[in-house]
Amino acid sequence: MTMIPEDTVTPTAQGLADLLRNQAQSSASNEVQLNDANLGTTGLDALVRSDLRRSDGMLNLIVNPSAIPTNPPSSGFTVPVTVPTGDDGFLGLDGRDASLQLLVGTGVDLVLTVQASKASGATVPWVFSDSFPEVAFQPYDALTIANPVLILSTGATGTPAKGLDFTGSLALNGIFAAAASLLGVSSSYPLAGPFTGSGDTFGFDLESSFGLPEKTIGDVIQFSLSKTGAGVSLTSVTQDGSTDQIVAIYLAGQVAVQNSSGTKIALDARASMPLNNPKAPVLILSVSSTPGFEATLGSLGELVAGQTWDAFFSGPASSIGDLLDKFGLKSYTATINLSDISVNSMALDVGTLSPWPMWTGGPELSIDVLWTLTYLGSTSMSYVLLTADFSYPPQSKQPLTFELSIDSDLNITGVEKGALPAL
Repeated sequence: MTMIPEDTVTPTAQGLADLLRNQAQSSASNEVQLNDANLGTTGLDALVRSDLRRSDGMLNLIVNPSAIPTNPPSSGFTVPVTVPTGDDGFLGLDGRDASLQLLVGTGVDLVLTVQASKASGATVPWVFSDSFPEVAFQPYDALTIANPVLILSTGATGTPAKGLDFTGSLALNGIFAAAASLLGVSSSYPLAGPFTGSGDTFGFDLESSFGLPEKTIGDVIQFSLSKTGAGVSLTSVTQDGSTDQIVAIYLAGQVAVQNSSGTKIALDARASMPLNNPKAPVLILSVSSTPGFEATLGSLGELVAGQTWDAFFSGPASSIGDLLDKFGLKSYTATINLSDISVNSMALDVGTLSPWPMWTGGPELSIDVLWTLTYLGSTSMSYVLLTADFSYPPQSKQPLTFELSIDSDLNITGVEKGALPAL
C-alpha cells in the first residue's frame, strides 16, 4: 500500500475536492485514502471495517485528478472512481467501476456505488460468493442477476440507509423458473436489500416486487394472489450456543381474508423455490397469519375452496360445524400443479388462539381443526379432524389433559395424558 500524506479536510465541498486532488496527485496510481481522521467524520472507519471488511478502516479508491471539480457546489459533488486491486481493494471487487458522492451539510457524508460487473466499462463476471465467501456452494450463485451494484452509505438524508446495500435485476429463470410458470411471466425485475454482519452472522434480505395484477390460481380449489414478488435471504439463528444459517429463495405475495369483524386482511403468502429441481412440476404455497388473526370459518372456506366451510360439514357431520364460530388461522398450504396452474391439494389448520376457560377455575379448552382437501380430476376428497384438549388444573406445568378427536366421518377417539391432581 502506498501511504499518502494524511491531510485533514475543511468540512466544505471545496475542502473535500482539494483533499481528493492533493492525494490523487501525490500518488503514482492516483489513489486516495479516506477515513474519519481526514474527513472529520465519525463512524466511517467502523463502517469500512464491518461492511467492506477492511481491518484498517481505510477506504482506498483510485481517482483521476482531472475528474475532480475545481469549484464544486457547496452541497457536495460526485466523482467517478475505481476500486484498487490487491490489498488496497475490498470485497473481491478489484478494478470495478464506481462513483463516490460526497455530501456536505452539518457534517460530511458519502455514498460509494460500485458496479460489481463492470471494470473499465467492460462487463466482467460476478456472483455473490466473489464478494462474500460465506455463501460459496450455496444456491445464490445460480441466480441470474444483471447489473449488480453494491452501495456503501453513511446514511445521510435522501441517500440509502447506513450500511451496505445491494441492487440488481433478477431474471425469473433457473431457480425461479417455477415462479415464472405460476405467474405466466418471463421478465426481469429489480432486486434490492441490505447486507449485514460477517462470518456466522452474515445475512441479507433482498426483495423484488413484480408489479403484476392479481392472479387467480386454481379452479375447484381457488384463491387470488396479489402483490407478488421474490425474496432472496440468508438469516442467522443462534440457539444453545450454536449458529445456523437459513437459506431462503422464494416467491412472495398476499392473499386477502375476511376477519371475524368483516374486514379484509392481507396475509403473507410464500412459496419456496425447488432448489434441487428447478423444473419440478409442483409448487407448495404457504400462508402465514398475523398474531391474533381471527376469521370466521365461512370466510376461510371461501378463501381456499371457492365455497363455504359448511359445504364440507354435510350429512351426519353437520353437527360439528354448528359448534364452530370463529378461530385463529394457524397455517394454510396449497400444492399447485404448474402444468395447468391448478391446485392439487390444500391443508388448512385453525383453532383457538389461547385456551378457553370453561368456567372460573375450571378446565381449559383448546380446539384445533385440520381440514385437508385433495382434488382428483373431476372429484375431490375432503377430510376434517377436530381435536379438543381439556386441561386441568388451568395454567399448570403438568396438567391432566384429555384429548378428544372427531373427524368428518364421525370417528371418535379419546386419549388421557398426565396424572390426576391431588384432591
